[in-house]
Amino acid sequence: MLAGFGLLATLAVATGAPAPLSRYVVVVGYNGPADGARPQLTWADDDAVRLHQQLAPGAKRTWLLTAFDDDSARLWSREGIVARPPTRTELAHVLGEAYWAMRDDSGAAELVFAVVGHGDVDKDGEGHVVLADGVFSRTDLERQVIEASPARVNHVVVDACASYHMVARGDGAEPLPVDLQTALSPRLQSAAVGWERTGVLVATSSAAATHESASVGGGIFSFVLRSALTGAGDVNQDGRVEYGEVAAFVAAANAAVTDPRARLDITARAPRHDPHVAVMDLARNDVGHYLFLDARSPRRVRLVDARGLPYAEINREPGASALIALTGSPYFVVETADQQAVVVPRERGAYALSSLQFTKAPTSRTSRGDPATDAFFAVAFGRSFVDGFLADSKVAGPAPGPRFDVAFASIGAPPVQWPLAELSTGSLIAASVFAVGAAGAAVGNVLALSDVEAGFRRTGTLDPAASLRADSFLTAFGVMGAGAVITGVAGAAFAVASLREEDEP
Repeated sequence: MLAGFGLLATLAVATGAPAPLSRYVVVVGYNGPADGARPQLTWADDDAVRLHQQLAPGAKRTWLLTAFDDDSARLWSREGIVARPPTRTELAHVLGEAYWAMRDDSGAAELVFAVVGHGDVDKDGEGHVVLADGVFSRTDLERQVIEASPARVNHVVVDACASYHMVARGDGAEPLPVDLQTALSPRLQSAAVGWERTGVLVATSSAAATHESASVGGGIFSFVLRSALTGAGDVNQDGRVEYGEVAAFVAAANAAVTDPRARLDITARAPRHDPHVAVMDLARNDVGHYLFLDARSPRRVRLVDARGLPYAEINREPGASALIALTGSPYFVVETADQQAVVVPRERGAYALSSLQFTKAPTSRTSRGDPATDAFFAVAFGRSFVDGFLADSKVAGPAPGPRFDVAFASIGAPPVQWPLAELSTGSLIAASVFAVGAAGAAVGNVLALSDVEAGFRRTGTLDPAASLRADSFLTAFGVMGAGAVITGVAGAAFAVASLREEDEP
């Protein structure tokens, strides 16, 4: 792989492409009030922290608003995570700080606004997300974020029960199958302008029980989204994860799920004026460590962080590779179907999956222990799936760009791998050549023996030259025959090994 840190930025300067936008990140997570009106969530605070950690590298400024439950307080306080209260009042202050900070960016800023928690719908069909001191409604979203943001691009991420109503209008309390354009139609002209530069990724869930799962260590949509943003969703390997790639990745992860309690239903729309803007740009971010999954690696891989929480998961199509950013943890456990390894990314660069020391896992990794989510990631993600998904989608496919490559760390380079398919082909070709030669030698031997016999009948003596020719053809037949057998067996063995490699999950 080529050294690739800063590669895209260098190309941007050389080609006159616009400079990268300065990113500002606001993440809000609230488990909800323990008032008995609705079940309190467990993981919204954790999901907010982990999404904040993932978006922070490369961002100019970030803000985290959440209230930790007892378990999360013990977990994240050890890491020095400090958050502001998840209230309407504090959010207004934070947004004001963000907009003030953007004033020096000359219109080259982008805002990521993400909220995780309980959602609901009022009697008029307007969606809202519950904060500690009240609700943050669709109207609030329009006025405080969409209209007010001076950023050139806004990214809005909502992971909450009934959160579809944050961007859709409807009469009932359940998400409605409204056309995407209608669902995002704003009420105010000023909001219409704001929506032109705003992209949305919104999860739909009708109950808290379907919103979260201990099997993924948090909200289902949040986990799948974070997996995509690590680079697992970067199907064209340019280091940029666009809206179309995120939507396709979620669809693939969700494709085999039949339990209606666990199926994801998301709305994805890129900003109309910039449909290829990246939700995550690894080439811009200051991410120093990556896990490289080459085409010969096991295709289905799950990563668990040092806290024992699932970090990311991917199931790749045959022949596809992936580059996964490693952030927010000192080490990761890499799990395949029945094996596990630990990667400790101390040096900057990529760590090849094949460079890790795998051991037999104590239990099978194919099951999550939760029937509702066991089918996630059963369908492989790759170029074929993305092309098929986007053919029926209104979301734009990824724009072509230069490949994003990262140099291997000195201890992360993969071992030399034999090109099994090529060796099989070459061996079988050689076997064919040897077989043809052996056949020719056999014919030559028969003809030479005929000459020896004919000469003996005429003269009563053996012709030494003819006898030598017959012996030479016989020797050549033995050598060529042995060569054909050896190379044929080798070619067949290489072919079997290659097929087994391709069949690895």
